[in-house]
Amino acid sequence: PTQLNLTSYVDNTVMDKLGFGLREYFGGNVPIRVDAAGEGLSFESAKITADLEGSEWVFGDIWSKAIGEAGQLDLSIARNSDGKITLEDVSAIAPGLEIDGVLKLDSDFRLLEMNFAKVNVDNLISASVTANRTDPTQPLKATLSGDSLNLDGFISSTLWQGDSEASFPVLLSANLNSLQLAPTYQISKASLLYNHTGETIRQFRFSGGSELGPVVLDLQSLDDGPYSNILKFDIANASDAADAFFALDSLRGGRLYGEAVRPRGGEGLIWSGTVNVDDFTLVNAPFLTQILSLASLNGLGNVLGGEGLKFETIEVPFTWGDGVIGLESARAAGPALGLTGDGTINISGKNLDVDGTLIPAYSANSFLGSIPVLGDIFGGDADNATLGLTYRVEGEFSQAQVSVNPLSALTPGLLRQIFKPKREKKRIDIPSETGELTSSREPPVDGP
Repeated sequence: PTQLNLTSYVDNTVMDKLGFGLREYFGGNVPIRVDAAGEGLSFESAKITADLEGSEWVFGDIWSKAIGEAGQLDLSIARNSDGKITLEDVSAIAPGLEIDGVLKLDSDFRLLEMNFAKVNVDNLISASVTANRTDPTQPLKATLSGDSLNLDGFISSTLWQGDSEASFPVLLSANLNSLQLAPTYQISKASLLYNHTGETIRQFRFSGGSELGPVVLDLQSLDDGPYSNILKFDIANASDAADAFFALDSLRGGRLYGEAVRPRGGEGLIWSGTVNVDDFTLVNAPFLTQILSLASLNGLGNVLGGEGLKFETIEVPFTWGDGVIGLESARAAGPALGLTGDGTINISGKNLDVDGTLIPAYSANSFLGSIPVLGDIFGGDADNATLGLTYRVEGEFSQAQVSVNPLSALTPGLLRQIFKPKREKKRIDIPSETGELTSSREPPVDGP
């Protein structure tokens, strides 16, 4: 029988010799104590204690600890007769970090099973985590259950790129009291499903609730057909979502829903789809305020700057790729005002070029346009309005030029199109549940 008591330290030089390249994450030195027992030089179990105060740890924006901050790692190691390893009583405590659980590894250190009753990382996760992968040909199955998970920073790249980094297949499911999707946006009583094949996302879905109703988002990969991905979403609190994800603080209330697809192969990873918002109020929109002022509609401008303009619906067919949003035949309709819009918004370059038609007194103005024959002559816009003014917003976000053509108000709808720039039309097809292409713009079903 052998009893070994070892006191030493670990730094990057030691880790390099052991074959663990941790210089990107680890600095300083870690005093350790190892108490091991076995037969001869074959040790079957050991208890390890490490003092982390003299070391620095940096894992990107997830968690970090500076030299001088207290921290400790404790664990017990047991090696079975078949060579498999069990790490018991794993405990890591440091500022913003608390982990407690058990790990089981194969003889080649491949993860077989994980059961952590407590995983607390500030601003990231507070939950219990279990995982197992007994068959290397199958995905790692992981389950999260507990208080909270923060996906800020993961959402936008995952959704719009349609992929995320993963070196092995993983199937993650979670049930949490709170799911953070952006710095100022979270949902309660959330469920999450994340399925990654090791090469691409198979499915990413979350659902939950907010003060105003349900929140559902579903991203899936398609096996065949012209599209590789389809995204559907339905968010009850449109104003909070617009502010959190797009820095748009002009909406009040509303329901946001829509769907989008990404073509298979090709360049640019272009998404196309439609975003809809129902029953919302628009407040303090600078570009629209300028348009209303140039159109001599100061009364509407005052309402916009005060209690806001109410809209029944907005429908925005769009394309998205390489940091550029393309708008085609976007329309908004409310009792006092209607709008149409076409053009591009370059998020990367921070500039835009959008034009359309402004339709005051929308409800009454569109009446004549709805009459057969007369509507064809005097309408012409998507909203069949008889009175409207063409506008254009062009330039950098901070100093875009806004222009309104007053002569367009004197012309019938068909002739008014002369004053609008000619833009190439894009066809946007959405696959139905059966995989067939359809132009339907019906909203998704409420709820998860």
